[in-house]
Amino acid sequence: MVATNNNSFKPFFLVLMAVTVVLFTQYIPEGTKIFFYETKEVDFFSDVRIDEEETSRLQVKNPEVLTAGFASLFSRGAGSSFLNTLAYFPPAEKISGNTQMLKKFADALGQSKTKKIRIAHFGDSGIEGDLITADIRKNLQSKYGGHGVGFVAINSMDIAFRTTTKLSYSDNWKFGSIFGQNPEKLPVGLNGAVSYTSGGSWVKYEVTNLYGIKHFTNAKLYYQSDAGGQITVSVNNGTAKSFTLKGSKKIEELDFSLSGRNKSLNITVPNGTKGNFYGVSFEENTGIYVDNFPLRGNSGISLRDVPETMFKDFSKHLDYDLIVLNFGLNMLDQDTKDLSWYITAMNKNIATLKSAFPEAGILVIGVQDKAIKKGSKFITDPAVLKVLAAQKKIAEESNVAFWSLYEAMGGEGAMAKWVAENKASKDYTHLNTEGAREVATLLSDALNELNK
Repeated sequence: MVATNNNSFKPFFLVLMAVTVVLFTQYIPEGTKIFFYETKEVDFFSDVRIDEEETSRLQVKNPEVLTAGFASLFSRGAGSSFLNTLAYFPPAEKISGNTQMLKKFADALGQSKTKKIRIAHFGDSGIEGDLITADIRKNLQSKYGGHGVGFVAINSMDIAFRTTTKLSYSDNWKFGSIFGQNPEKLPVGLNGAVSYTSGGSWVKYEVTNLYGIKHFTNAKLYYQSDAGGQITVSVNNGTAKSFTLKGSKKIEELDFSLSGRNKSLNITVPNGTKGNFYGVSFEENTGIYVDNFPLRGNSGISLRDVPETMFKDFSKHLDYDLIVLNFGLNMLDQDTKDLSWYITAMNKNIATLKSAFPEAGILVIGVQDKAIKKGSKFITDPAVLKVLAAQKKIAEESNVAFWSLYEAMGGEGAMAKWVAENKASKDYTHLNTEGAREVATLLSDALNELNK
């Protein structure tokens, strides 16, 4: 008969007793004194527990995500965290509000092989350098066609880091804008900027081969010149060709009628020709084009400084199907107790855009998430929700469409997650290139939904 070694069970019982004692400690009330030690709150399951508030948020936002989460949990293995699993099934944020006014845009998407579709994307510094807009353009052009970046100004505050177009110009231009200085009160265009020359000036545009923009087929110049005059244009550093500017008080469009796959465009304004020059649109006759209009440090209110007559002049040449207003971040550093003045101002701007572009759909994008530090954690800045509520009211009162970037990012606490995922900078405010690409994908998907 073989003797049983009872000592082999001792490690098991020791571990069991240790686990029992450890688990028991979490039920001891915080502040209980044991000899010279005062207990603190202990919760060994805090990392895996879904609290009531989180469960409620998930259920209200998208109940189906729970089922999908459980299915993925079992397929991936019991070691996966349930909350992490849910992150693989983010609910798509759809466009809300008056989506009927986007019908023209939605219908146009189905006709992109035979017509041109234009989007004007106004925003703050978040879209400078063609950030976000470049990826939206790439996403939509890959689906609906088109080659070219659309409208690019003569001068740009983001010239040093503009990703899709390399821009250079002579130093004798005079500039004015609603987001910078305009000492000579030059007439700003729909992009909030203007470049004036009395002659002897030049500007050169070059394709960067980034974001799918490898060439452009044609280009059009937008200008205003009282007396008119001559300019010369060369493509791909080739022989210069002369064009005549029309004398007019209105905004004029000069179609260069180019063809082929072009990489660069050089415009020279000789001595004797004076005028206000606004920009060049690089495009084809079909497909979709997204014009990037960044207004640095702006809340969107400064659009009121562009005269309605100027918007209407441009509308004769740039028939926008969709106008996107992507502001709000610069409102978060202001007093957010009463935003009625902001609502009123933006409603007036939207009314102006409706009057100037009566066929265009208008989409207000709600502010993105921004985080502030509270204790050892980063939480959503309370100002975000106040500004977001104001923007929803703007869309409602102006009867336009609305898309919440805050919700699309993930809602409460999203910015902290985006920083952890290296999609935003550690100021917990600004998106990086990867984050901009993610936002562009989310918005592109929402726009594509309109065509279904």
